[in-house]
Amino acid sequence: MKKILSVLMSIVMLLSITVGADLSVYAYYPYDGLPYATDVEFNTTYQNYASNYDYLESDNWRYQVYKVTIPYDGTLNIKMSSECYNYFNHGRIKIIDANNIDLEYCEDKLRDNTGYNGEYYNSLGYTIDVGTYYIIYDYAFRWDYYGTYNITFTYKADISKPANIKVSSSNYSSFNVKWNKVANADGYLIKYATKSDFSNAAYAKVANGKATSKTINGRAANTKYYVKVQAYKKVNGITYKSKWSEIKTVKTLQKKAYIKSISSRANGFTVKWDKVNGKLGYQIRYATKPDFSNAATIYAGNGNATSKTITGRAAHKKYYVQIRSYVKQNGKYKFDAWSPTKTVTTK
Repeated sequence: MKKILSVLMSIVMLLSITVGADLSVYAYYPYDGLPYATDVEFNTTYQNYASNYDYLESDNWRYQVYKVTIPYDGTLNIKMSSECYNYFNHGRIKIIDANNIDLEYCEDKLRDNTGYNGEYYNSLGYTIDVGTYYIIYDYAFRWDYYGTYNITFTYKADISKPANIKVSSSNYSSFNVKWNKVANADGYLIKYATKSDFSNAAYAKVANGKATSKTINGRAANTKYYVKVQAYKKVNGITYKSKWSEIKTVKTLQKKAYIKSISSRANGFTVKWDKVNGKLGYQIRYATKPDFSNAATIYAGNGNATSKTITGRAAHKKYYVQIRSYVKQNGKYKFDAWSPTKTVTTK
């Protein structure tokens, strides 16, 4: 008995030298093909001839093995196409953690068809953690027959889309975009357009995964923009992108003052406009002639003002009115262009 045990131990030691760490396979599964798995390259199609000469699991079940390394938590897609002959029926995919052979990640049945000959196609997607896995393709023969199949592995890193998008504008030529940081992102893409379908979109890239905001400059004044954000990550030289965030809208400010409304009152009128940020104040001119050759001007308060009432005018008289904003630079006043003309008739 001791001699038999000694011989068995010698065999185990020899196997350990031969297959190394993969010897643990035999403790959990009968898959003697695991140590000889085909190393997978993504986006490569492998064509194999399936027959009863392949590794035997049990009864008529045969299998072939692939080894895949997932570089980052993501989605593994397995696309199968097979042509089968003479009751080459039943197929399934098993995924086993290579670092924990007794952990079967999942099992999916591909086909259960006892028909004679035929073709089938399957595409299976798995959300899978970073690590190395054995992909086992099991198939059964009713008798001593065969088939061929193609198998393709593709991978996409799972990147969360940016959330809590906020957009705002504080001047007429730019707007600011803010978002929550996406864990492990390498950067972000901002897509913006003046059309809701983004058919005229432009992009801004933020090559910093820790960034949470970006100012988009050089935009048109008084214009509505549609904005969304996407995160990206580079894995082994390939850039993977998240889904786009929700869409937000923002409107840039006016470049100059425009009359919003003008209303008549007894012997006068009231002019209203939207505040234009960054301005020192506003100036209004009004005249009874459309060419403003007899115009009078009046200053309309500071940069925060949004209305001005003018009194002491003639009753039942038509007036032509314009407004402009101004700033002070290097000790001198700089005026914007006059707004389009509005008319009003006093009471």
